[in-house]
Amino acid sequence: MKNPHDHQRYAVKELTNLTNEDGSTNHEAMYELIDEVRKMGTVSSPFIVRYHTSAVFDGRFYVMMDVIEGAEFRDVVVARQAEGVHFPDALLVAWIDQLAKGLAHLHDECKLVHQDLHNGNVMITGVKQGCNGTLVTSDASLRGTSVKILDLGLAAFKSDRENRTALRTMR
Repeated sequence: MKNPHDHQRYAVKELTNLTNEDGSTNHEAMYELIDEVRKMGTVSSPFIVRYHTSAVFDGRFYVMMDVIEGAEFRDVVVARQAEGVHFPDALLVAWIDQLAKGLAHLHDECKLVHQDLHNGNVMITGVKQGCNGTLVTSDASLRGTSVKILDLGLAAFKSDRENRTALRTMR
Protein backbone atom coordinates (compact mmCIF):
# COMPACT_ATOMS: atom_id res chain seq x y z
CA MET A 1 0.00 0.00 0.00
CA LYS A 2 1.21 3.52 -0.69
CA ASN A 3 0.57 6.07 2.04
CA PRO A 4 -1.00 9.21 0.52
CA HIS A 5 0.57 11.40 3.23
CA ASP A 6 4.26 10.48 2.93
CA HIS A 7 4.09 8.63 -0.44
CA GLN A 8 6.04 5.68 1.02
CA ARG A 9 5.14 2.04 0.41
CA TYR A 10 4.14 -0.05 3.43
CA ALA A 11 3.08 -3.64 3.98
CA VAL A 12 -0.25 -4.14 5.74
CA LYS A 13 -0.90 -7.31 7.71
CA GLU A 14 -4.14 -8.43 9.30
CA LEU A 15 -3.33 -9.69 12.77
CA THR A 16 -6.65 -10.72 14.25
CA ASN A 17 -10.38 -10.36 14.18
CA LEU A 18 -11.55 -8.20 17.09
CA THR A 19 -15.25 -8.88 16.66
CA ASN A 20 -17.14 -10.43 19.56
CA GLU A 21 -19.73 -13.14 18.98
CA ASP A 22 -22.50 -10.51 19.05
CA GLY A 23 -20.78 -8.53 16.26
CA SER A 24 -19.48 -5.75 18.50
CA THR A 25 -15.82 -4.77 18.66
CA ASN A 26 -13.76 -6.09 21.56
CA HIS A 27 -12.46 -2.68 22.67
CA GLU A 28 -10.29 -4.04 25.48
CA ALA A 29 -8.37 -6.30 23.08
CA MET A 30 -8.22 -3.52 20.50
CA TYR A 31 -6.65 -1.00 22.89
CA GLU A 32 -4.19 -3.62 24.17
CA LEU A 33 -3.08 -4.41 20.61
CA ILE A 34 -2.79 -0.72 19.70
CA ASP A 35 -0.57 -0.21 22.75
CA GLU A 36 1.56 -3.23 21.86
CA VAL A 37 2.03 -2.05 18.25
CA ARG A 38 3.02 1.39 19.54
CA LYS A 39 5.71 -0.33 21.64
CA MET A 40 6.78 -2.43 18.64
CA GLY A 41 7.18 0.82 16.72
CA THR A 42 10.03 1.74 19.05
CA VAL A 43 12.11 -1.19 17.77
CA SER A 44 14.75 0.28 15.51
CA SER A 45 17.32 -2.10 14.07
CA PRO A 46 18.47 -2.70 10.50
CA PHE A 47 17.82 -6.40 11.16
CA ILE A 48 14.18 -6.14 12.30
CA VAL A 49 11.12 -5.12 10.30
CA ARG A 50 9.81 -1.73 11.43
CA TYR A 51 6.21 -1.38 12.62
CA HIS A 52 4.62 2.04 11.99
CA THR A 53 0.99 2.14 13.02
CA SER A 54 -2.16 0.11 13.36
CA ALA A 55 -5.82 0.46 12.47
CA VAL A 56 -9.12 -1.32 12.98
CA PHE A 57 -11.56 -1.70 10.08
CA ASP A 58 -14.77 -3.73 10.30
CA GLY A 59 -13.60 -5.39 13.51
CA ARG A 60 -10.28 -6.51 12.01
CA PHE A 61 -6.92 -5.33 13.34
CA TYR A 62 -4.23 -4.31 10.82
CA VAL A 63 -0.60 -3.32 11.25
CA MET A 64 1.36 -1.14 8.82
CA MET A 65 5.05 -2.02 8.55
CA ASP A 66 8.01 -1.63 6.22
CA VAL A 67 7.92 -3.48 2.92
CA ILE A 68 10.70 -6.05 2.78
CA GLU A 69 11.96 -6.92 -0.69
CA GLY A 70 13.38 -10.43 -0.61
CA ALA A 71 12.40 -13.96 0.30
CA GLU A 72 11.83 -16.01 3.42
CA PHE A 73 14.94 -17.83 4.59
CA ARG A 74 13.24 -21.22 4.16
CA ASP A 75 12.50 -20.47 0.50
CA VAL A 76 16.11 -19.41 -0.11
CA VAL A 77 17.32 -22.67 1.47
CA VAL A 78 14.90 -24.78 -0.60
CA ALA A 79 15.94 -22.99 -3.81
CA ARG A 80 19.61 -23.48 -2.99
CA GLN A 81 19.08 -27.17 -2.19
CA ALA A 82 17.31 -27.63 -5.54
CA GLU A 83 20.48 -26.31 -7.19
CA GLY A 84 22.55 -28.81 -5.18
CA VAL A 85 24.89 -26.07 -3.97
CA HIS A 86 26.00 -25.23 -0.43
CA PHE A 87 25.96 -21.69 0.93
CA PRO A 88 29.35 -19.98 1.21
CA ASP A 89 30.53 -20.08 4.84
CA ALA A 90 31.16 -16.32 4.88
CA LEU A 91 27.55 -15.64 3.85
CA LEU A 92 26.13 -17.89 6.55
CA VAL A 93 28.38 -16.27 9.16
CA ALA A 94 27.19 -12.81 8.05
CA TRP A 95 23.53 -13.85 8.25
CA ILE A 96 23.99 -15.47 11.67
CA ASP A 97 25.78 -12.34 12.90
CA GLN A 98 22.92 -10.13 11.69
CA LEU A 99 20.30 -12.42 13.21
CA ALA A 100 22.16 -12.38 16.54
CA LYS A 101 22.44 -8.57 16.45
CA GLY A 102 18.72 -8.25 15.75
CA LEU A 103 17.80 -10.62 18.58
CA ALA A 104 20.24 -8.89 20.95
CA HIS A 105 18.60 -5.54 20.11
CA LEU A 106 15.13 -7.00 20.82
CA HIS A 107 16.30 -8.55 24.07
CA ASP A 108 18.65 -5.94 25.49
CA GLU A 109 17.31 -2.63 24.16
CA CYS A 110 13.59 -3.33 23.71
CA LYS A 111 13.09 -5.90 26.47
CA LEU A 112 11.42 -8.27 23.99
CA VAL A 113 11.67 -12.00 23.49
CA HIS A 114 10.55 -13.08 20.00
CA GLN A 115 9.10 -16.49 21.02
CA ASP A 116 8.28 -17.56 17.44
CA LEU A 117 11.57 -17.33 15.58
CA HIS A 118 11.77 -19.83 12.73
CA ASN A 119 12.95 -19.85 9.13
CA GLY A 120 9.63 -18.40 7.93
CA ASN A 121 10.03 -15.36 10.19
CA VAL A 122 13.44 -14.45 8.80
CA MET A 123 13.66 -12.66 5.47
CA ILE A 124 16.72 -12.43 3.28
CA THR A 125 16.57 -9.00 1.68
CA GLY A 126 17.71 -8.44 -1.87
CA VAL A 127 16.85 -11.93 -3.14
CA LYS A 128 15.29 -11.66 -6.61
CA GLN A 129 12.99 -13.87 -8.64
CA GLY A 130 14.06 -15.06 -12.05
CA CYS A 131 11.86 -14.72 -15.13
CA ASN A 132 10.49 -18.24 -14.50
CA GLY A 133 9.40 -17.26 -10.97
CA THR A 134 12.10 -19.19 -9.12
CA LEU A 135 14.45 -17.48 -6.71
CA VAL A 136 17.89 -16.50 -7.96
CA THR A 137 20.28 -17.81 -5.31
CA SER A 138 23.67 -17.91 -6.97
CA ASP A 139 26.65 -16.87 -4.87
CA ALA A 140 26.88 -13.60 -6.80
CA SER A 141 23.18 -12.78 -6.36
CA LEU A 142 23.33 -13.39 -2.60
CA ARG A 143 26.22 -10.97 -2.06
CA GLY A 144 24.94 -7.87 -0.32
CA THR A 145 21.83 -9.58 1.04
CA SER A 146 20.92 -9.20 4.70
CA VAL A 147 18.62 -10.60 7.37
CA LYS A 148 15.35 -9.05 8.60
CA ILE A 149 13.48 -10.58 11.52
CA LEU A 150 9.70 -10.58 10.99
CA ASP A 151 6.50 -11.23 12.85
CA LEU A 152 6.99 -9.74 16.26
CA GLY A 153 3.30 -10.44 16.93
CA LEU A 154 4.11 -13.23 19.35
CA ALA A 155 6.84 -11.30 21.11
CA ALA A 156 6.55 -10.87 24.86
CA PHE A 157 7.90 -8.06 26.96
CA LYS A 158 10.51 -9.35 29.40
CA SER A 159 9.79 -9.07 33.07
CA ASP A 160 11.35 -5.87 34.39
CA ARG A 161 13.26 -6.93 37.51
CA GLU A 162 13.30 -3.44 39.00
CA ASN A 163 9.60 -2.72 38.60
CA ARG A 164 8.43 -6.34 38.84
CA THR A 165 6.08 -5.80 35.92
CA ALA A 166 4.30 -8.87 34.61
CA LEU A 167 5.21 -10.60 31.40
CA ARG A 168 2.83 -9.41 28.67
CA THR A 169 2.23 -11.40 25.53
CA MET A 170 0.70 -10.10 22.32
CA ARG A 171 -2.18 -12.19 21.08
